[in-house]
Amino acid sequence: MSGILKRLISSFFIILILFNVMGYYGVFLGLQYRNARQLIKKFDEGAYDLKQTQILKIPFKSPSLAGSETFERMDGDFERHGEVYRIIKSRLFRDTFHIVYMKDKTSTALNKALSDYVRTFIEESPGRAHVAVMPLFIKEYFSETISMKQLSTGWEHAVRKESHSIIFIEAFTSSIIHPPERG
Repeated sequence: MSGILKRLISSFFIILILFNVMGYYGVFLGLQYRNARQLIKKFDEGAYDLKQTQILKIPFKSPSLAGSETFERMDGDFERHGEVYRIIKSRLFRDTFHIVYMKDKTSTALNKALSDYVRTFIEESPGRAHVAVMPLFIKEYFSETISMKQLSTGWEHAVRKESHSIIFIEAFTSSIIHPPERG
């Protein structure tokens, strides 16, 4: 066998083993990652439909922060009522924090498909309602995370952890008193 054919066969088996270990969950994660990268690229280039965007206005008062009239690019997503939304940009203007976001239909569809896939692990019995086959394992599929990433340095704050070594200084005298010797 040639070296190329051996590499091709071994690559196929590695992919098969990974698919066996990760299952469809790995496929869903890969699809979600690819979708997020594509949307971030579109948002960075400004190639999105402004008519599909919405603005969330949050009252925010802080005397130390100066507002800005221009929006700054921001990455993040959130989920509300089963719908996934992607954050595009934000600004702090006067006393209001403005967040421009857009519905992510692909991520919503992927989350629904993943949820439907997980439901296949629940079997129905005629005498009972839904019985969880793997109740602890199913929780791994449902994640409700919110992540936001600010691309400007305006909100960054460096935290430095310092540790001091403890030095004990002997500041006492011997407290053991010996009895007098007998004579």
